[in-house]
Amino acid sequence: MNKKLIAGISAAVVVGVLCAAEFGGAYYFRNHYTPNTTINGVNVSGKSMDSAKQALDDSLNSYTLTIKGEATEDQLSASDIDFTYQYDTGNILETALSDQRPFEWVADLFGGREYTLETSYNADKLNEKISGMKCMNPDKKVQAQNAGVTYKDGAFEVVPEVYGNELDAETFSGVLAEQLTAGNTEYQIDCYIQPKLTQDSDAFKKAKSQLDAALQSAVTLKRDDISVTLSADDVASVLTIGDDLKASVDQEKLKTYVEENIAEPFETVGKERTVTTAGCGTFTISGGIYGYLVDVDGETEQLAKDILSGKSVEREPVYSREETYKDNGGLGSTYIDVSISQQRVWLVYGGKVIVDTPCVTGNVNNGTITPKGTYWIEFKRRNYAMPRYGVTVSYWMPIDTSTGVGLHDASWRSTFGGNYYISTGSHGCINLPVSAARTIYNNCFGTMPVVVH
Repeated sequence: MNKKLIAGISAAVVVGVLCAAEFGGAYYFRNHYTPNTTINGVNVSGKSMDSAKQALDDSLNSYTLTIKGEATEDQLSASDIDFTYQYDTGNILETALSDQRPFEWVADLFGGREYTLETSYNADKLNEKISGMKCMNPDKKVQAQNAGVTYKDGAFEVVPEVYGNELDAETFSGVLAEQLTAGNTEYQIDCYIQPKLTQDSDAFKKAKSQLDAALQSAVTLKRDDISVTLSADDVASVLTIGDDLKASVDQEKLKTYVEENIAEPFETVGKERTVTTAGCGTFTISGGIYGYLVDVDGETEQLAKDILSGKSVEREPVYSREETYKDNGGLGSTYIDVSISQQRVWLVYGGKVIVDTPCVTGNVNNGTITPKGTYWIEFKRRNYAMPRYGVTVSYWMPIDTSTGVGLHDASWRSTFGGNYYISTGSHGCINLPVSAARTIYNNCFGTMPVVVH
């Protein structure tokens, strides 16, 4: 037999064998999975649907996920959390077969197909299992911390971020479920709670730059001879990087600073003041509600803006109450002077005495003495009813509504001045003859200072 004939017969045999294998494989893979077919990480190549299902179930019986932390190792088995495959959901096993082209099974030797069944598990059991894991309870728990700054020698220095070993239980639970679904047998934890701000991030560099700029602010609060300048140390003590990862002012710390360092020197309510009046000359008086009051919240808000501006600012504090005049201890040249000892009232307007009248102040014997201090006309009303005392006055000019004290006419009195106030005085108000009350009413205005002494 010649060589050509032998070669031809051999080739025919090989082709025949290959064709037989191809057709045989095509027939076989009509109801068996082609090579390199995996379902949830389990290789089901060459298996029928039933045998593939059995292989998947067997894999769960022996399945254990090893969870490796930085210095911990935990195990989680499918049985721990009632982990199962949902074969009836999505018809994945059937789909994996129908996707195949039996005559192309050879190509799958070099490729393969991957499918994923839906799964179910007992979330309560998983959470209980997680709560007892070593990775959730390391010997030394370290919280993640954002990069920050510290103030030293007049400048801010960077404090690097801290990468902790704390896990978010909810996130961790979801990751473990994904690992089980994928059929992975080992998982290196990569979901530790991370710092939101790192020293190399653009956000941190920007915030640090803002802090440095704010440190250059020069804020001075000034009124007359009172002055408070925030030092670099003061500014640094209230600066921080906020939750928005930007330079910000700690409002509570700044509010405390305002209360302790700004309110006290700039407020005058109740404090001693020296005044000169047309009727009584020069004297010192304290008490009352008249004067400067710092609006702590308003000043805190404005001061925060000034600090973050990084600019030089000089201004008065933000007040909730101000004195009407700056001279003569706040009385200026337009005021009402009430002398308890002399039982007289003077209305002075622009330095000129408009009214000089006797009065009756609070009853000494009954303890309803008219309180001394500096006040102001809060408002004025005509024909004002005082049901507590059963009277209506024609001219009502309160100087402190918190105590109910004010100036008003007292038509029921026939005598004013002298010592009547000691035993038959008022409940604290300044009683006036009707004509004097009328003139004072017509010439006074809200915020006009009233000094009682």
